[in-house]
Amino acid sequence: MTTIRQGIIQYLKAYNLLSFLGWTLLFFWTLSEGFQLNPITLILLNVCQFAAILEVVHALKKWVSTPAQTAFMQIISRIYVVVLINIIPSSAYLSWQGINGLKLILIAWCITEMVRYSFYFLNLMDGTRKHNGFQNNGVEKNKTSIWSNSNKPIQWMRYTFFIFLYPLGVLGEILIILSMMAWLGWELNIFVIGFGLSLLIYPIFFPGMYGHMWKQRRKKLSPT
Repeated sequence: MTTIRQGIIQYLKAYNLLSFLGWTLLFFWTLSEGFQLNPITLILLNVCQFAAILEVVHALKKWVSTPAQTAFMQIISRIYVVVLINIIPSSAYLSWQGINGLKLILIAWCITEMVRYSFYFLNLMDGTRKHNGFQNNGVEKNKTSIWSNSNKPIQWMRYTFFIFLYPLGVLGEILIILSMMAWLGWELNIFVIGFGLSLLIYPIFFPGMYGHMWKQRRKKLSPT
């Protein structure tokens, strides 16, 4: 393994570990606060989500196997929602039985990212497996390690939790956009029309991305 490649892998380890810790801190902080929005929650959410922009850079540099376009589409929609969260007053969220879009995305995003980043980190720590486009370096493929054993339950969570977390997060994002439109008064203007058009993205892209995750689940969890 070249020095440059080693450096990239060490950087990716640090990035994924710090991202995991950030989302974990956000989750337990918001849990202790009843998933209410306060200045600390908002700061943590902004830091964690805007840090994910680096994943587009990773994809463009081909440090990871994720296509740059896919990474961009996934992250830009979240950034869009976070910007709205920074604008909408806490009292303006549409809610039912105390449940609103903000609570839904905090639960869905935090759990999803805690699992995802820990999965990536453990994969990088496991010298016997391929991750993010880097091949194993002379290590026997049938050899196991503490990291590969630890990764098995995380892999199951990675390709199972999405079944309910992905729709939950999408519902939360839609409710936040609708809350923005309601806060603006539902008046027919360029802003409300723009937000309304952005809602069309979800029925267009959600089925394909959700279906892709199901295919990945069958592939990754198949007993072969």
